[in-house]
Amino acid sequence: ILINEESLHINKSTGYIDSAHEKASRGALKSAIDREMNSETIIIADALNYIKGYRYELYCIARSQRVVCCCVYIDAEDSLSASWHNHRKTMNEDTYSDDM
Repeated sequence: ILINEESLHINKSTGYIDSAHEKASRGALKSAIDREMNSETIIIADALNYIKGYRYELYCIARSQRVVCCCVYIDAEDSLSASWHNHRKTMNEDTYSDDM
C-alpha cells in the first residue's frame, strides 16, 4: 500500500505551509499508516519524514505491531531533484513550494 499526500488528498503546497497545517498533514499520514499496518501488508510511506522524532513515531508503530521496518534514503544531487520538481510543475502535478 502506498501512503502519501496524494493518496490522502493533502495538497503539498498548502499541507506544509505552516506548523499547524504540517501537524495536521503528518497526523493524517501517521493515522493512515497505523490503520493499514499489519504483518501481511507492505506499506510504503512516501512523504516528507525529515524530522527524526516523526520517523521514531513510525518506528514505534511498527514495533508495536511486531512488524519489520526500514527507512530508504534517496541520494540525489540537488540539481536532479530540482529538475524532477520542475518537471512535475510543468505537468501541473501537485508540488511542494520551492522553499519546501
